[in-house]
Amino acid sequence: MNEVDQYGIHSRVMAGVRPYVEGRGAAFDPLLKAVDLYPEPEEAIDRFIPMARYGELLERAARALNEPALGLHLGASYDARALGSWALSFLSAPTPRLALNSLVRHIRVYADIPFIALTTDGRWAQFTWGYSPLVVHRHQMCDRSMALMARYLRAIIGPSFRPLGVRLERPPPPDAKPYRQFLAPIVRFSQPVNTIIFPDRHLDVPSATADSALYEVSCALNERLLKERRLPEDLATRVMEDIARSLPGDGPSIQETARRLATTPRSLQRHLAGIGRSYNELVDASRQASAQALLQDSSLSMGEIAHRLGFANQGNFTRAVRRWFGTSPRELRRSGFEKT
Repeated sequence: MNEVDQYGIHSRVMAGVRPYVEGRGAAFDPLLKAVDLYPEPEEAIDRFIPMARYGELLERAARALNEPALGLHLGASYDARALGSWALSFLSAPTPRLALNSLVRHIRVYADIPFIALTTDGRWAQFTWGYSPLVVHRHQMCDRSMALMARYLRAIIGPSFRPLGVRLERPPPPDAKPYRQFLAPIVRFSQPVNTIIFPDRHLDVPSATADSALYEVSCALNERLLKERRLPEDLATRVMEDIARSLPGDGPSIQETARRLATTPRSLQRHLAGIGRSYNELVDASRQASAQALLQDSSLSMGEIAHRLGFANQGNFTRAVRRWFGTSPRELRRSGFEKT
């Protein structure tokens, strides 16, 4: 298993995808086969699938249907209780604050999300989450998760609830109108993380779907499931995540990576060598994964992408892309990363 495939998401997320895709005239099995998820994984209380493959499946389905907002539409039509105990603890919590805090604590019961938080400044509440930068195909996942979050909050706060605004990691879609209609009047794209913003007075009102007995039982189950999850925290994955986050700044540095991982450069090099890896190799792998994500954002120029990946100039970036993918950046963008 490679570093990216260690990030899992519960197989329950597959519910509803096949009927939606096939109901609009596209064949689903070829899409599953293209991302190595065929036959379709069965749902089970502890069954996880690679998040990267699920994200790629949604991206391929969006292209097959010519539906750039596929994730938004899937999230808007998904059965809110289908995600199991994780969703039940949210919906049965006494207040929205407890619901969101439960989600933060138990998120890995559902998916390997490295960053998730609830913050408030006394006026506005912000609920934020971000996928690993190593998971390239995450645009439709961002849409679906934001649509689900908006639905969950409406369910517990009331049908009139409407966020002030949302921020999405995904690049701007061809048409932003469905996002403003379903999510919020203010929608920002190409953001570092996904955020939903709403008045914090909603946090402590009684939940419309509260059920104290169900909340207690579902939280207890989540705690048990959480202890059983194997987390993607091996050294190579942690180093690649740190590198990916540092690319847009001053660029990767083994000294800085070692400092953030609470070790020394020499010790880090020694441990990487022990698993057959090197820091420079992981820098290259992180750039390759990030390049795939950035090339899908048509609003970014090649020069801007090269800069974000820490290349000294566009020529170096072009040569690296040819080495990674066997073609030019412009041709790769036009091809949509389809497998040949």
